[in-house]
Amino acid sequence: MSLGRNKINKELVPMPSISLSDEALSQLRLIIDNDITLSGKYLRITISGKGCSGFKYSIGFSDINEDDIEAITSNSSNSIIVLLDAFTAFYLQNALIDYKHGTQNDDDGFIVINNNHDQYKGKFWLENPTDTPPLVK
Repeated sequence: MSLGRNKINKELVPMPSISLSDEALSQLRLIIDNDITLSGKYLRITISGKGCSGFKYSIGFSDINEDDIEAITSNSSNSIIVLLDAFTAFYLQNALIDYKHGTQNDDDGFIVINNNHDQYKGKFWLENPTDTPPLVK
């Protein structure tokens, strides 16, 4: 799926609902509190690819950009700001960020669970054109 040079109208993208598991929040606090290079940085989620089974996501830290959408996450005890570009925000409307400890393969890390994942498998945009982001006219 290519949007070419068209720009997504972020004003028409609904605000995503992103939740953090207690484990994800605990790991984020640990990282932020112990890495001075992250001072002033924000957690960012991006769609990093797409296959037949749906989107793939990346999580990292970055500065805020002018075109970012700032979603405030919810958790039972705290909240943080998560940055998303308009494309990611459009497709990640209802998500959970979790943290998994991989004791077997040292594959610890954050995972993004898109609760609408099944809607975005295959060439979904051909079947339902309304599943494409709103563009600036």
